[in-house]
Amino acid sequence: MVILLGLTVLVGWHLQYVALLQIRPGYAYMQYSTALGFILCGVALVLTVVWGRSKIAMLCGGCAGLVGLLRCLEHVLGVDLGVGLIVDMLPSFAGRFPIRPAPSTASCFFVCGSTLAALASNISQGEKRVIVWLAGSVVLAMCSMAMFGYVTRLRETLEWGGFAGMAVHTVAGMTMLSLGILLTQMFTAEGRNLREDRWLPVPIVTATATISLILWQSLLIEQQNAAKMAAETVVHSLGIDMEARLEFRLKALQRMAGRWEAAGGLPEGSWRADANTYLREEKIFESIQRVDSALRVRWVMPATGNTGIVGMDLAKDNRWPAAAGLREAAAKRQSVLSPIIRIRQGGWGFVAYVPVSLPSGFDGFTAGVINLEDFLRDIVSEAQGNDYYISIVFDDQLIYSNITKDVVTPRKMAEKSVTFTGRTLRISARPRDKPGLNGGTAHIILFTGLALSAAMGIAVRSQQISKIRAAALQDSYLKLQTTHSLLEAAGRISRLGHWEVMLDGNSPVWSDMTYAIHEVPAGTPVSLDEALAFFAPEGRQIIRNHLQRSIETGELFEYELPLTTRSGNSIWVYSRGEPVSDGNGKVIGLRGVLQDISERHRASELLIQRNIELQAATQKAENADKAKAEFLANMSHEIRTPLNAMIGMSDLLNDTTLEDQQREMVNTVRLSGDILLTLINDILDFSKIEAGRLELERVAVDIHECVESALDIASSLASHKKLDLFYWIDPEVPGCLKGDMTRLRQVLVNLVTNAVKFTEQGEVFVKMTKLGGGGKDLLRVSVRDTGIGIPPDRLHRLFKAFSQVDSSTSRKFGGTGLGLAICYKIVHVMGGRIWVDSVEGHGADFQFEIPLESAGLAKPAIYQRRDLEGVRVLILAQSGTNRWILRERMNAWGMRPKEAADPLEALEWIERGDPFDMVITAGHAPLEDGSGFATRMRELQARRNLPVLVLSATESSRDDAGQGASSHVRVKSVRVSTLFESMKANLPTGRKVRQAVPEEEKLFLSHDHPLKILIAEDNKVNQRVITLVLEKLGYGCEMTENGLEVLEALKRKRFDVLLLDVQMPEMDGLQAAREICRLYPRDERPRIIALTADVSAEDRERCIASGMDDYLSKPVRRDELVKALKVAYRTKCENGAVIEI
Repeated sequence: MVILLGLTVLVGWHLQYVALLQIRPGYAYMQYSTALGFILCGVALVLTVVWGRSKIAMLCGGCAGLVGLLRCLEHVLGVDLGVGLIVDMLPSFAGRFPIRPAPSTASCFFVCGSTLAALASNISQGEKRVIVWLAGSVVLAMCSMAMFGYVTRLRETLEWGGFAGMAVHTVAGMTMLSLGILLTQMFTAEGRNLREDRWLPVPIVTATATISLILWQSLLIEQQNAAKMAAETVVHSLGIDMEARLEFRLKALQRMAGRWEAAGGLPEGSWRADANTYLREEKIFESIQRVDSALRVRWVMPATGNTGIVGMDLAKDNRWPAAAGLREAAAKRQSVLSPIIRIRQGGWGFVAYVPVSLPSGFDGFTAGVINLEDFLRDIVSEAQGNDYYISIVFDDQLIYSNITKDVVTPRKMAEKSVTFTGRTLRISARPRDKPGLNGGTAHIILFTGLALSAAMGIAVRSQQISKIRAAALQDSYLKLQTTHSLLEAAGRISRLGHWEVMLDGNSPVWSDMTYAIHEVPAGTPVSLDEALAFFAPEGRQIIRNHLQRSIETGELFEYELPLTTRSGNSIWVYSRGEPVSDGNGKVIGLRGVLQDISERHRASELLIQRNIELQAATQKAENADKAKAEFLANMSHEIRTPLNAMIGMSDLLNDTTLEDQQREMVNTVRLSGDILLTLINDILDFSKIEAGRLELERVAVDIHECVESALDIASSLASHKKLDLFYWIDPEVPGCLKGDMTRLRQVLVNLVTNAVKFTEQGEVFVKMTKLGGGGKDLLRVSVRDTGIGIPPDRLHRLFKAFSQVDSSTSRKFGGTGLGLAICYKIVHVMGGRIWVDSVEGHGADFQFEIPLESAGLAKPAIYQRRDLEGVRVLILAQSGTNRWILRERMNAWGMRPKEAADPLEALEWIERGDPFDMVITAGHAPLEDGSGFATRMRELQARRNLPVLVLSATESSRDDAGQGASSHVRVKSVRVSTLFESMKANLPTGRKVRQAVPEEEKLFLSHDHPLKILIAEDNKVNQRVITLVLEKLGYGCEMTENGLEVLEALKRKRFDVLLLDVQMPEMDGLQAAREICRLYPRDERPRIIALTADVSAEDRERCIASGMDDYLSKPVRRDELVKALKVAYRTKCENGAVIEI
């Protein structure tokens, strides 16, 4: 509506249609700027209601509010802030020029515009609500008073400070705008119940207070206007009276002058008599003077006090330019008044001069001296001037005032200028402070209105609070009823009653449920003895004891006893209560609850029975588990014992001189043994995992050793299939981690052997990287191969037990299908996850992530040494990954690598004389094999001493040793330390740092690590295997078959190492170890190394707990045995033992 109103008025301005601007003649018309303000505010209001927060609404409301604020500041400060420039640009017509908005209109626009801008902003809803209430109520009150002024014709409620008030349609528009602003709260959740809004008193108080202020100001203005009119009347009458009285005095002087002229001059006595008449009877002059034509004073009446005036030359009067004024008056024959001067008689006054003319010419003046204070005092008193503060200024000099010094100079309310004989008097007046003239009635109305406003606000708020309290009381009553109903229902459902008994001897008080529990009709009187009679005699005594203790100590009591009801039914009840005290803390009674717990008691008895049965079943299951564990341990021992012989003998046989067919048979036996051992380990591990017995260690793990040892296990098969097998560990991965090395290596072995098994050509690449994020670090391990890949629809089967891609996979490649399932379980126990990415026909990438925690140890020194710094090496490898790994490792050692994928290109570089100190060929291509490439290199041996290192998954066997020149060396590529030492040992003459150790010295461990070894093993085959292995290492040994023989051997001779089988007749290894520890101190007994076919963590813990120092599982691997013997030798040396040879 306000938008339509604004547009209508704009049309009227442009079409020059006055009826649209002015409702009726005599009323104010709406300004062009006011119409624009309505449009802006209306747009802002609509956008706020429709969209809520809106920048356009903020802009429109802000513009209207800013213009209103500037106009108000102009009115208050009396300065021009630029609003006039805006108004001057607006259209006008027919003498109607746009003017600035009235202050009242500007104030309303400021309030409304600012409020709409706030509503469109992002302030809180509570703040918006307060602003709306205040602004809307203020504007609505102002509009109400303006309309009241139109109706009552009390213009003071319309016009502010003499400015035109709001037009009628402006008042209507402002009213609609304020109501619209108030109604915006109806669209909010809080505005749906205005009667409960705690801010509702604010608009009521604000509106009524605003109306009171406007009415008070209007009455003040009305009273001031009335007082001003009265003062103007007084001033007007004073002016008239002064003129009349001055005229009267002039006429008296003129009469004297006329008598002089008629007589042609008068003697001095006659003149004095005439003058005395005016002085004595009319008292209208202070003195009368006769001035001659030479402007000298000749005679003065009265003579007393005026003798000094006689003979005075007025032409020389320095009080005013008398000469010029008097001569001009003489020439014009006109009376003249002097300015206000200090008269000779004292005080202020002035002199009236009337010219005297004779036929002979000018004959001087008749002058009358008038005392202004007396003159004016008479006039003011006769004109009721005593009711007013009156001031009279003559020629800018205050010549009269009835304002005393103790009165603050009042502001003029009425002023009039009186012109008399060319002189101007300014008369101003203001009523004195009297009842009715100082706004007393208005103040009474103001205070009464404000008091009524406060009372209305308080009344509204009190009414709201009363309703809220009544609603809260009603709600509490309903909740109490609901609670009471729930308690009654709970009592019925749970059969819970309550009781109370006082110590004064009165009968107990029971609830209805307590009666129902006893099967007694409700309300039946029951004495205390009758209540106790429902219990057995021993139960009564228990109750008495509990109650007596509660009375004495003030503590709670409770008991659970059988009860026989009146109908003879036997039930169980539970009672809990407390003592009742008076105000002094004295116990005066007891109260409590009683519950029928028969069902619970029967359930408890049934639960006890079930627990007994469960314990029996649990014991049975534990016995079965124990039997299963013992069975697995025995089966492991029984299977591993012949496996130990198979694998050990095949290893020993493989080190002898064999024909190709014989070596192939031995390798077949060895491979079959390894496969069978893997199957056994998988079955045992899976059994432990399924039984929930898998526990992880947390020790320092050398991550490089872990990966290399895992790759060692798969290297033989990889070499047989001519696969490249290599790994890379990102430098950000710590060298030592905290974790379980055995289980981590087990996962790696499973994944790597799987990759090798399903890859016919290409490579298997293991990569480890560090991942950060989520507040913890992760270790990601990737095992990537170039094998057959996995169909997408079979990926979900991989990590399930006894499952492979399909049945043909099992027939072709073998296996139990447990390996990946074990990996999945181990990784999840470690707190990680495992998955696979694969494309059929393009290989697979098995990845897993586990939490990474550094052990805080430095990386092995081999990765930081600089012994090969500056060595120039040629890398020949077809695999880009292999070349990248070798290049990064050699750069870390300070070497200068150059790489090639084509052997012909590499040969070309060598033949043209490129300075290489060494050539490294990696992988089984090019030229089918690294040794084939080395054969072509022999042609260059006559010219250059250039070592060639051939990297493969396994070291050369005995039949490879004699092939080729000495500079062609086969190196096991999976171990970085082996590669480093081989390159260091095979540098050409002049660059060697250290000569290689002869192969013969490497084989005989006893040469550098002399030890006396005692063996305890009851199985003859295993005795033979371990003896042969030790002989290959250069050791002799003494054999025993049980623990008793071990103890006898130790009595006879001192040994450095005891290889002790765990399962032996008469005295097993555990008993023997405990006995040895009991009989011999640590520095006198041998280092005990367990030999066991049980590979479980429990078995290892039992061995260590019995006093053993190390642990080897069957079948015993030669490298593991060598490692254990080296540790034994180092320990003996550190303990200061002297080893006899």
